[in-house]
Amino acid sequence: MQPELTLYVAGFEEIAWGVALVAIVMVLHGLGMVWTLRLVHGFLHWQRALPNMSMAYYLSLLDYTTLGCEYDLPVRWRLLEGMIAISGLMTFAWSTGVLFTLAQEFQARVLARGRPASPGE
Repeated sequence: MQPELTLYVAGFEEIAWGVALVAIVMVLHGLGMVWTLRLVHGFLHWQRALPNMSMAYYLSLLDYTTLGCEYDLPVRWRLLEGMIAISGLMTFAWSTGVLFTLAQEFQARVLARGRPASPGE
């Protein structure tokens, strides 16, 4: 026998809080990314690995997003390109994991609302 389904309509408050929390997470992640990129491109310029700040920022951004860049670092700093890409990959994966977990928890709560109460509840 199939359980009776209950219609669930998300309320405005629930949607508003969900949008607000996602926006806060995105802002924090964005600020962290900007801070990381500034630190890395400042370091690359300070160490004279690239001739100007523009090239350092461009390399940092493209390596952080794992796209890669046509600029090459000097041999003594070349390992950093891969490490910057790994840090970008890890932070994007971490954010994705957190958002996936939140979505699963939300889905479980919504589905639980539609279940009939068991005799022990």
